[in-house]
Amino acid sequence: MRHAIRRWWLGRAQARDQREQVRLQAARMFADGMDACAVAAALEVSTKSAYTWRRAWAAGGERALASNGAPGPALQH
Repeated sequence: MRHAIRRWWLGRAQARDQREQVRLQAARMFADGMDACAVAAALEVSTKSAYTWRRAWAAGGERALASNGAPGPALQH
């Protein structure tokens, strides 16, 4: 059971990293002058997400789109 939970947790971490990469790719597209609708279509995400990311990027750059890590307490090894 313990190993199954660990595999599940690591899978979530990998998915979180992939989502962060999509947000950072969006930031580069915004920097190149693409609008939020074009970014949403290119990355196959909702326009709502693209507009949210654009506002965050405009306010704080790529750091604003970085993952904050997993919620809750750190996983014990």
